[in-house]
Formats: sequence, C-alpha cells, structure tokens
Amino acid sequence: MVSLGEGKELHLISILKEAVTINKEVHFALTTSNFDAFVKIVEAKNIRYSDWPGTLNNVNIRADGIKQIYLQDPDGYWIEVNSVGNK
Repeated sequence: MVSLGEGKELHLISILKEAVTINKEVHFALTTSNFDAFVKIVEAKNIRYSDWPGTLNNVNIRADGIKQIYLQDPDGYWIEVNSVGNK
C-alpha cells in the first residue's frame, strides 16, 4: 500500500507467478514535494533505483531541472518518482 495523501491509498496486488518484463516507457509516475528526502529513504531501505538510461543509484535530471528516479515494483512494473512537486 502506498499513501497518496489526503486519505488516498494505492494498493498493488498481484497473483502473477511469472516475471514481468516491461519497457520503462510504460510506467506509473508520482511526484513528491521533498524529492531529496525520498531518495534518502529509498537508499536507507536498500531499494534499487536508477536514472532514465538505467544507471543504478543515479538521479536523472531532465532539461527542465526536474529530478527523477525509476524503480520497479515486485512484479517488475516501472515506477517514476519525480520532483515536480518542488516547483
């Protein structure tokens, strides 16, 4: 379960037995108003993340200055977390 704030939650439930291989272009995106703190939490929990090209433990910075990381849920689906909320 992921808290989306304001009493909203996202529940990810799977019954798949096979590994899922999905292109990173197909992803779910979330924004946070405290991106750097979020990345520190991800690192403290030893969760693997990457930038857009796939470099592990690297933050992607878009041309407009937005920071992004990409991680995969247990089923292999891609999730982007970005700093749009900081602007």
